Amino acid sequence: MIYIIHGEDDFLSYERLAQNKINFTKKHSDLGISVYDEEERDIKNVLNDIQSLPFLTQKKLVILENLIGKWNKDEKKKFIEASGNFPEATVVIFFERQKVKASDAILKNVPAQNVFLTPKLYGYEINNWIEKKLREK
Repeated sequence: MIYIIHGEDDFLSYERLAQNKINFTKKHSDLGISVYDEEERDIKNVLNDIQSLPFLTQKKLVILENLIGKWNKDEKKKFIEASGNFPEATVVIFFERQKVKASDAILKNVPAQNVFLTPKLYGYEINNWIEKKLREK
């Protein structure tokens, strides 16, 4: 399963990612979490990790931070081609600090229900969000 969390609001995007990590850890453990970022973005290493089976846990979570914007067309093509063979036990989350372009090849290959866009909040939207969070507590 592949998900994309992106948008114009870093805080809301990060909050969604953090909640996903918490939920995963509660169900499976933090042993199955790998994180790749701009510094550690080699497509071969990423794909090798994604395609390997989980160790000491039933599921595996691979988080790819800001890689959609950093990978070139060939790297994206390799990811898309390999994605059809990802194990069911592996969950991949792309976490992008900016909005991904609608024309991006990876975005086009992820089902819309697995894409989460966090818009920038303004004025009353911020107040509504704060009130909602306070009610949740």
